[in-house]
Amino acid sequence: FPSSLRRLDISVMAERDVEIHLPVLPQQMDWIKVDLSFASGWLDIAALPEYVGRMELTRIDSLSWPGTGHAGRLDLADGYDSDPMDLTIPSLVIDAEARLWRPYVNRLDMSAVACNALRVDQGVINGDVQWPMAESIWFSVSEIRGELPPFPSTVRNLSMDLTIISCLPTLPDGLLY
Repeated sequence: FPSSLRRLDISVMAERDVEIHLPVLPQQMDWIKVDLSFASGWLDIAALPEYVGRMELTRIDSLSWPGTGHAGRLDLADGYDSDPMDLTIPSLVIDAEARLWRPYVNRLDMSAVACNALRVDQGVINGDVQWPMAESIWFSVSEIRGELPPFPSTVRNLSMDLTIISCLPTLPDGLLY
């Protein structure tokens, strides 16, 4: 890709799984958007930019890149019409929030992620979660099934608005509200 590229927008209209392999990306990007609207798939990036303002990924079942990425914001969207997925997010430092919109997951591993906030909107999580290092975790109109591990010690703010949870995990000592 040319070094001047600031925004990458890939939209795929397919009815079967898709694999996307991206080469080394420019060092600074404003936005990376990959939308697999009707399918699901894998995204492999040879090298992330030094910094990307926003990453917006829709219906990605598998993510990979080497090293630690740095983003201003991460938006991941799934859909209830698909089977529950197992998702591991590679090493990523996020300045603002990681937002999961309509996630339907059996296993969610964000242990290699550091962010200011994790927001889960309209999601179903079946219990196997590895939390990111975050100061705030917000659930909105979600359902959490099964037993969750304790929240990270870094969490200071926790909100569960219109969220069904079967078993509240251990709360961190530093929780403020």
